Parts: sequence; structure tokens; C-alpha cells
Amino acid sequence: DRGGTYLAMDTDSIHIVATEQGGLVPCAGGPGHDDRAGDRIRALSWADVDEVVAALDGLKPYGPEVRGHLLKVESENFVRETNSRRQLYGLALAAKRYVLFNRRPNGRLDIRKRSDHGLGAYLDPTDPRPRTERPEDPDPNDGWMAEVWRRLIRRTEGRLEGAAPAWYQRPALIQFTASSPDRLKPYAIRKDKRPYADRIKPFNFMMAANVERDSIALPLRRDRFRLIAPFERHATRWFEAEWRDLYSATRCHLATSGSGGPGVVVAESIAGMVAAYWRHNEWKSTRASRLQPQPDPVGLLPRRPVYVVEVRAVGKEAGFVEEAEEGLAEADDLVLTYRAIPAELARWEEAVAALRALSTAGLQALASELRIPERNLWRYREGTRPRSPHRIALLHGFRRRRAAGGTDGLGDLPP
Repeated sequence: DRGGTYLAMDTDSIHIVATEQGGLVPCAGGPGHDDRAGDRIRALSWADVDEVVAALDGLKPYGPEVRGHLLKVESENFVRETNSRRQLYGLALAAKRYVLFNRRPNGRLDIRKRSDHGLGAYLDPTDPRPRTERPEDPDPNDGWMAEVWRRLIRRTEGRLEGAAPAWYQRPALIQFTASSPDRLKPYAIRKDKRPYADRIKPFNFMMAANVERDSIALPLRRDRFRLIAPFERHATRWFEAEWRDLYSATRCHLATSGSGGPGVVVAESIAGMVAAYWRHNEWKSTRASRLQPQPDPVGLLPRRPVYVVEVRAVGKEAGFVEEAEEGLAEADDLVLTYRAIPAELARWEEAVAALRALSTAGLQALASELRIPERNLWRYREGTRPRSPHRIALLHGFRRRRAAGGTDGLGDLPP
């Protein structure tokens, strides 16, 4: 109603564009335009924001004995430990990817709050201390993520980022737990002569790297490969860790540059991860104009239009979504469940009947042809429906060829 806008908004928060006096401020894609200042948007004044907060108090579901506003103007808007407001600036890449900061008189940035979403999943390439040994409420100006945000702010403002720190060339690794025998299997094939206390044991921490598929050389399979290693807290030793393929247990050497080769795979570096983080768009918004470049739209972005083209009942989402995305769990077993409509169920029953018509040798040949683990095909044969649309499509292709009596590939299997 007041003609303002926001930097980012999430379920329980909104970053309102506001200045002490309010008025027009430069912003690409804004509705206002000035030949000298370019596109502009209207910033509310701090008084406007306070009036909006007060107006919404009428919606408070609590009694008068509960003090305070329904919406809170966060402490980051004030000088530390005082009630004096100071202009707060922000950079947002998406609803959950933002940094809020003040500008000091000497030009340095004082980060007041930063989002760790997307970055917090990675191991710290600079601090060897485990997360459990670090301060619970660290200074947002400290640490490797603060340096990443400072560099992104300078990039956004068109300033030189300066030389990248040495740890930018270290691999971007995630930490996971050895919570199942499959995750320890690659290290069970070799004799470990170390004391038991130093061996890899169930529920120990481990590391995983995101590998460039083109760097995976035979005999390793690009479609079924995940690089893991025992947990190493010192980032300077990450390259020398005992890296193995989760599925074949093959020992590999790790690099973050080059094209790979026999025994060497190239993993995503911190620099590459940050570049991808920078390009991550807010999918709820779109470009203000088709003339804006992709994939880095900037400025005031309109909401992305959504059109309903189909109504489908969706079942409950299962857990382990993050593990499946990182390749540490089979998405087919763990991720989504959809309620199938009757026609789809009928087609699936036909696919089950076709699977049951195969002998053990035929099932093994089909597993090799479709690149689906044989143990999964046995489950599908008993009626368990895959949750992966890709696998369902493969099995329906097999069903159609079988029904047509084809002899190409999937149709020419042992009975």
C-alpha cells in the first residue's frame, strides 16, 4: 500500500527496502526512471516501517499481558548494544541466501547477519576444528563463509575481488555419517593394521566429494560413482586422504584441476562451488525484462507466473532427500512417493507380470541392460513400485517391447 518492496522474503521474515528518510533509490528493473540515476524503486522510511509493524499488532493472537510487537524489527538494524538505528545493506541471491551488513567509515564491511544456507553443508576449508568444538554463536565476520560473502559483495558492486585465497583451490567436501554397512564396504576389502581406536567404525564421520563426470575414466562407471573418504579434519590433508568409489571400492586420487585420467578424478573446488552458488537463482522470481542476461538476473525481479496444467495427488515425501541428492543413498528407495492413478497401476501390473515371466538369467540380463541393481528388480517383481520416474519409464519400455514380442535389446532376453 505504501509503494515499497523487499530484498528477500521467507516464511517468517521480510527484508524491507528502507532508508532513514525514504524516497527513490537506484535499482535495475525499478518502475521509476531517471536519465542520470537510471531505474529506481521506492524505499520506505524507517518511520513507515514502524507504522506497518504497529498496524499489524491488531492481528496478535495473544493477550495484552504479552508485550512486544507481532513483527520484530531485528537487532541487526541497530548499532551494536544500543537503540540507535544505522543503515543496513544487503545482498540476496535467493530467499535463504543473503547477507546483511553495515558500511564502516573506513570502507570496510561489518557483516551483521549472513545466511549459511547452501554454504553450511560444506566442510570448512580453513578451520580444522570439528563443528562441535566451535562457538555456538560465532561472529558473522569470522570464518571462510564471511570471506566468500565479502568477495560476492565486491563482485556485485563491480569492484575487484582481489586474489582468491589459497583454500579456494581445495575440494568442496560434505560430511556424512557411516550409518549403514554399505558406506563402510569400500574400506572392508583391505586389511587395516591400525589400532582399533584409529580404524573406520560404524557411525564415524566421513567425507564425500562432488566429482566432474567427464573426469571419471574406465573401468569406473560414470553413471554409478561416488567418491568418499574417511573424515580428515585438516583441510591441507584432504588431497592425500584415502579416496574410494562407494560402489566399486576402487582407490582414486583427488584433484581440483585438469581433466583427470586413470586413477585420478577431478572434484569440484571451493572456487567452483562458490561460482555455482553465485549463479543459483531465486526460482520464485524471473527476469524483469527479456533483455536481461541469464543466468544472473539482478535488480527488482517480478514473481514467476505459475500455471496449473495438471492435478495429481502426491504422497508424503520420505526422508534422506539430502543424502539422495549427494549420491549417498538410492533416490529410487528413499525420496518421493506418488499416488498412482488407476490406469498407471494397471500398466505397472503388466510390467510386474512381464518381470515374473523372466527366469533368473533373464532378470540378470535385464538388470545389466537397464543398469538397475538386480536386487531392485527382484523387489519390483514382487510388486514394489519404483519411486523413480526414470526407472518406471525404463520398465514400461521393457513391458512394451515384451508385449510386442520384440527382439531388440530388452525384448531378446532369456525366457
